[in-house]
Parts: sequence; C-alpha cells; structure tokens
Amino acid sequence: APAPAPAPAAEIKNPEPKADRSLPPAKTQPSNKTQLAGGDGKYYFKCHRDFVGDGEGEMSVCEGAVVSIDDIEDGWGLCVDPETNQSGWVSVAFFTPCSAPVFDDVEYKSNQITQPEAEEIIKSEPAPKGMDNKQLEMLAALERQRRAQEEAAARAVAERRRLEEELRELERKEKEAEEHRRLAEAEAAREKREAEERAREARRKAEEERRRVEREAKQAREKEAAERARKRAEALRKEAEAKAKAEREAKVRAEAEARRRALAEKRRREAERLRLEAEIRRKKEEQARAEAHRRAEQERKEAEAREQKAAAERERIRREKLALKKKKAASKASAVSGSGNGNSNGNGNGLGKKMGGKSNTMSGKMGGLASMWDAKASKAQSENRRNVFSKDYVKGKARKKGDAGYGTAPEGSKSAARAERAKVWVKEQVGILLGVIQRIGTKGSAGCYQITFGPLFVAYQEISDTLVGILKRAKKFKCLTFEGDMLWQGSSDSVVISLTAKAHSWGWGPDGKKR
Repeated sequence: APAPAPAPAAEIKNPEPKADRSLPPAKTQPSNKTQLAGGDGKYYFKCHRDFVGDGEGEMSVCEGAVVSIDDIEDGWGLCVDPETNQSGWVSVAFFTPCSAPVFDDVEYKSNQITQPEAEEIIKSEPAPKGMDNKQLEMLAALERQRRAQEEAAARAVAERRRLEEELRELERKEKEAEEHRRLAEAEAAREKREAEERAREARRKAEEERRRVEREAKQAREKEAAERARKRAEALRKEAEAKAKAEREAKVRAEAEARRRALAEKRRREAERLRLEAEIRRKKEEQARAEAHRRAEQERKEAEAREQKAAAERERIRREKLALKKKKAASKASAVSGSGNGNSNGNGNGLGKKMGGKSNTMSGKMGGLASMWDAKASKAQSENRRNVFSKDYVKGKARKKGDAGYGTAPEGSKSAARAERAKVWVKEQVGILLGVIQRIGTKGSAGCYQITFGPLFVAYQEISDTLVGILKRAKKFKCLTFEGDMLWQGSSDSVVISLTAKAHSWGWGPDGKKR
C-alpha cells in the first residue's frame, strides 16, 4: 500500500512543550543489538517539513534531512544528525520512517515504511534480520502517534473551516442588517429632506405671493403717480412749446434781419475788398514794372560799366605794352649809342629793365585774375541754369539719372572729398566686421564662418554703435548674407549671418587697414 501523504505545513502543530527539554546523558548501544542497513543499530527518519527549534534543547531540521531518534517522549523525539552528530528534541509529527542513509551522495536515499508493513513486521516471528522487537514496537508507536496527530490536525482543520464558514455567515448577516439599517436611514433621511423641501417650497411660494401682491400694489401706486406726473408734464410741455414757438418766431425774424444785414455788410466788404485788391494789384504791377525797368537799367548800366572797365583795362594794358615796347627800344638804343658811358648808362639800363619787368608782371597778374573771375562767373551761371531752386533755372538743363555727375558732388569740391573719406571709412568698418565674425564665429557646412545676430550684437557693444548699418553695407558689397533687410535686437537674435567667398578676398583687413 502507498505511504500516506504527510500533513500540510499549515496543519501541523507542535505538541505541548515538554517540561524539560534538556538533552539526556549519552547512551551506549548494547552489544547484542542487531544492526540496520547502516550497521550502526539505529532507526532513521526523514523530515518532510522544515522544523525551526526555538526552545531550549530543540534542534532545527530542514526538509529532506535524515536523522536517527534515540528516545520518544510526549510526541517529541531526541534526534541525532548522523552527518554532524548534532542532537536535540524535534516533534515526531515532522518525520517519516526510512532506511539508513547512504553517504555516498549529498542527497539521502531512503525507503518509507508504511503502517501495514510495520504491523506485518511486528507479527512476523522471528524478527527480520537487522530489526528487533523493541525497534518494531517503537516504529509502530511512532506511526500510531503520527496517524493520531494527523487525524487530530484534520479534525482541527475541519473545525476551523466550519468556524470560519459560520463566521463568514455571521459577517454576511451583519452586512445585510447593516445594509438594511443604512437603507432605512437613507429612506428616513430622504423623506425628511423631501418634507423639508416641501416646507421650503411652501414658504417660498408664500413669500413669492406676498412679494407679488406688494409689487402689484407698488406698480399701481407708481402708475398712478406716473399718470399724474405725465399730465403735469403734458401741461408744462404745451406751455413750453407755446413759449418756445414764440421765441423761435422771434428768433427767426431776428435771424432773418441779421442775415439781411450781414449779407449787405458782406457785399459791401466784398466790394471794398475787390476794390482794394484791384488797387493793390495795380500798385504791385506798377512797382513790378518800375522794378523791372530799374533792374534792366541797372543791368544795362552795370554792363556798360563792365564794358567800360574792360575797355579801360584793355586800353591800359595796350598802353602798358606800348610803353614797355618803347622802353625796350630806348634801352636798346641807349645801350648801343652809349657803350662808353658804362656806369651812368649801365645804371640807367638796369633801372629801365627793372621797371619794364615789374610792369609786365603786374599786367600778367591782372589778366590772370580777370580770366579767373570770368571763369568762376560763367561756371556759377551754368550751375544756376541747372539748379531747379535758382531763379536762373532753365528747364531741361538739369541732369537726369544716368547723366555724368548725376547724384554726386562736383569733382574737386569739399563735398566730393568728404564723400571719398566716407567711402574709405565704410570699407574699413566692413573689414572690422568681417574680422570680428571670423574671430568669434564658427565654420558652417559650406566652410564659411557664420554667427547669429544676438551674440554678434553683444560682442559689438564695445566696438561700435553702427553694427546694423555696416551689416547692410556689407550685404550690399556681397561680403555676407542674412535673411531680411533689417535686423532688430531681440526679434532677430536667432538670424544666421554667413560670410561669402568675397569676404576672404576683401581689400580691407580686420584691423581697418588696407591690405
């Protein structure tokens, strides 16, 4: 017959603790005792559940361990570990009889002996080899005690299950009663709330009715007062309308009279204004004609004076030339005729040469100044003819886009010199900007330096306040590129500024000096 299954760990309970669990003195095995399979005369048991010894003299045993039991007392056995010779008390409910252990392996190998086999062994005469009657009786007692403990444990489990079932039934009934009580309380509370709601609704309707009655009475009083006020206002309105009508008629008559007088006054003033304007125009025309006549006369006189002056100057220059020629001829004649009078003639010739040279120099200077002023006058007159803001402007003479000199200062003027210096300065600033970008920027995928506007603006705060304008000029020179036409601090901080190939061949270095 198969061996009965051991009880579960939850159902195995330690028996009543022993009064004294101290280990007994070591016993010597009698010499006439028969030997088991192991040859040591002991009977071995296998532990089918872990046992933790927490009392005095108790020994902890692991599941599957094989021990020998030397003595049994009140359900406790004095166990000895055959491998370590450690001994202690262990509950016999945790053991099943087995054969002697084999120590060839780490794992013990045993054969369980069932109750029928134990009883068969007890009844057999004589005793089998290797087992005496005392050992058989101990085996039978152990098996009966284990069976009794298992039956008691099973009954305890059944009783506990019954009690748990009764407890669950009681809890279910208590929950049902609690649910009924809660439902009753909820129903009572609901009825109470409904009653309170009905009472509130009744009070509200009564209050609304009272307010309605008061409101209707108030509206009636207000309506009556409004009717009286309307009638009074109607009477006042009619009286005011009559008064206003009379005032309007008087006002209309006064306005008509005022308009008639104003129109007559306006016509008189208009006639006077026209007469004055005609007089003023006549005087202005007379003044303009007199001014034109005076200006023409003045210009004629100035022209005559200039012509007379020019003629006098020409006559003076002709006379000076003639006198110079005469002096030169006289000096030559005196030099030829009076070669013997060295000192006196020599002094005279020298003085003549000196005077002749001085006169020639003065005449040359006067002629040069006259020609210079004539050139300047003609140049100014030519410019005034092209200047639309001049009174001498001649239509069609102004330069047009594409003509030589359009939009530029006159060559050789101070404005042209300032414009040239400004161009040089802009190129120097562009060179400085390119150098800053190359110094603090990073190389992009195309191999050219690039930087965002935000860091460049911060770096340029200590350099110049013309960053935005110089960026536009550099973009016009095609030295760099960026999106948009104008960059703004804050909104354009993430705009990327990239140098072009022309930036590396720029003729002005980052130090502002021409390469």
